[in-house]
Amino acid sequence: MNKENIVLIGILAIVVVGLIYSLSGFFTSPAPTKVNVNAAPENSDSKFATKTSESTVTVDLTPTKFENGKLYVDIGVDTHSVSLDNYNLNEIATLEFEGKSIKPVSAPKLSGHHNSGQLIFDAGKKPANFKIVIKGLHDIPERVFEWP
Repeated sequence: MNKENIVLIGILAIVVVGLIYSLSGFFTSPAPTKVNVNAAPENSDSKFATKTSESTVTVDLTPTKFENGKLYVDIGVDTHSVSLDNYNLNEIATLEFEGKSIKPVSAPKLSGHHNSGQLIFDAGKKPANFKIVIKGLHDIPERVFEWP
């Protein structure tokens, strides 16, 4: 074997190993959801922390204010692997407190891969402890975000 063939075989081996490494991440199952708690943003009037559910679709929720009987919650929904066009937050998000389940009166329309906006729930009174449940958003049947 001459020197050129050895170099070509070496380069080919590196390319094959790189392809195998890259594709191995493509075929693995998504990581299970995690809910992380972060401090409320400094520029927010919110006393509630941001909660995050991570998977192939990441959801960030931050309750920001309660005004005129309505709870306002900032939402960010991001993904790099699926389209969000077929998910309607008005149908899949629910505010739960004191035995009540309330759908949002307003929610951003999801499209593409990166979305943000506000969920607005007509709660009537300010809930002290509550949770927001998002059902059926891609690979996680139910995401539960809770605040005391």
